[in-house]
Amino acid sequence: ELRIVTCTDPAITTEPGTVYDINRGFRETLVELLGASPDQIEATDLVCTYELGAEKARQSMADWLTATPAVKYVVGTTHIDDVYSLGLSNALRDAGFGENALVVGRGGGSAWLELIASGDPIAGVGGNPDFPSWGDPIVAMAQDIALGQPVPFLVSPPVAAVTAENVRVSLPQ
Repeated sequence: ELRIVTCTDPAITTEPGTVYDINRGFRETLVELLGASPDQIEATDLVCTYELGAEKARQSMADWLTATPAVKYVVGTTHIDDVYSLGLSNALRDAGFGENALVVGRGGGSAWLELIASGDPIAGVGGNPDFPSWGDPIVAMAQDIALGQPVPFLVSPPVAAVTAENVRVSLPQ
């Protein structure tokens, strides 16, 4: 049995039009593009919290695995902080999922990128938002605001997919 699990901090938000749309979009894309059955997708996010970081995500995934013993394959992701992805992958590794799980991280944090670089089968891909390149667009928006010009409701710079093949480019030197 394959299950798709997402993790978020409900203290941030779970409303449409927010960062939570990353998880919602992930679930919808798996159904639309990959033909996943909606009943394979956990309807409720696991709870991950900023204060407890990777440990809370690890414990949430471990508890979910205990409550869902029939699951054989897991695909997981988190919203914008790949520290939660570390926790999910740690719990899956501890439970012996090895090649039967995949966690998609987002945020471009060095710990997650190092895990991808190490060849860990669970840490298969990351999304690196390349934060250093955001400077020019932010300055341009500040100039627009100063001139009284409207700015977009949402600005989202491109996110690069990071895999074992290209991870070295994203790692800090």
